[in-house]
Amino acid sequence: MIEPETQISAGRWDRKFRSAMETKAGAEGTDNAISMAPSAMAGPRRLRRFARLILGRLSRPFMTRLRAYMTVETNLRLSVLQQRLEATQDAARVAQAQANQALQQLHHLFVEVANTQSRALELQQHTLRDVGYLHLKSDEFSRKTRPVIKLGDAFAVPLADGYIFIPEQEEALLLMYTGATAAGLEPGTRAVLQAVAPIGGRAIDVGANVGLHTLALATSVGAAGKVHAFEPEPRLIPFLTRTLAVNGLAFRVEIVSSALGAANCIAKFDVAKTIGHSSLINLSAREAVTETIEVEVKRLDDVFHDAEADVIKIDVEGAELDVILGGRKLIERSPNCAIVAEFGLSHLTRSGLKIEHWLQTFTSLGLVGFAIEEPSGKLREFDHDWLAEQHSVNLVFFRPGSRPEQRLQRAQLYGASEAI
Repeated sequence: MIEPETQISAGRWDRKFRSAMETKAGAEGTDNAISMAPSAMAGPRRLRRFARLILGRLSRPFMTRLRAYMTVETNLRLSVLQQRLEATQDAARVAQAQANQALQQLHHLFVEVANTQSRALELQQHTLRDVGYLHLKSDEFSRKTRPVIKLGDAFAVPLADGYIFIPEQEEALLLMYTGATAAGLEPGTRAVLQAVAPIGGRAIDVGANVGLHTLALATSVGAAGKVHAFEPEPRLIPFLTRTLAVNGLAFRVEIVSSALGAANCIAKFDVAKTIGHSSLINLSAREAVTETIEVEVKRLDDVFHDAEADVIKIDVEGAELDVILGGRKLIERSPNCAIVAEFGLSHLTRSGLKIEHWLQTFTSLGLVGFAIEEPSGKLREFDHDWLAEQHSVNLVFFRPGSRPEQRLQRAQLYGASEAI
């Protein structure tokens, strides 16, 4: 080991060398000192390099041992920390694996709970549907078990939305009503009418008869709405009036004892033996006619100058197109108007009309038509060939995107249509 006194720094070597050179230069004279200046300048540099080399070799073992001595505790600490880190990482991996397993179990639990909730909801819906169905059936049963009441010259028949008066001599019609459901005859058509008639709206019943559909419309529009019932057959007016009065709907309904057509006039009207079959179009079976009377005919456009209509029901035994032609302005200014009309092939035959012409009268007003299925009220597309095979069917017309279309969708009567 080199003692401190023996260690000579490069600076000290340089100073001693310079001192010796200066002494020698003083002894030998100025010329010799000047001539030796270059070699004197080179000597210290070599000496310094040599000194650094010697010092480096001599100090390397000491510095290595010193470094090892100084870092042993740090290395031990680092080793301990490394072991702890590895242990922590192992524990973290185990914890992560356990957490993943717990998450999987929790996910399976959530799925099981969701499936259980779904099954419970489905069961609840089935239960509510069954309860609702039973309620409807029990309600219908309670109505159907109500007695048909004989009141003077008519029978009061109970329906889902009130009583309807049937003339006592109409035995066939009476049996049809008593044998029908609580919704009465044409329950699908009544469901469509109730769906498209908004609360507070205006409904027009052309061919009101004894008030079957008038009753449904008046119930739907509510106290703020209005129904205009047109019926040209004099013998039916008293029964229509009694139907509305006994159900407390007289103030909502205006009864107009006239027919509707393409022009304002007085026309001949064939009164059929069976109510509901009378018509402005000459009945082919003359034996079915009890009498021919004269009735007043009005145009819808003249009755309703500026008003709009929400729904128009037309059942006039073949004179449907005349009603439409007399009300084109009303229909054109009523963008949210739905029209329910009876299509009867025999009526077209008597009138000399073709199916295409009959339909074109409606479509020229921007309306699209669907057939109403009985008794469900579901709407289905139709084509010419299908109509040509029908004896009688009720059709509903409305403009695409209109409120009637939206109401029918909400009532689940119209949606993805299937062509008939």
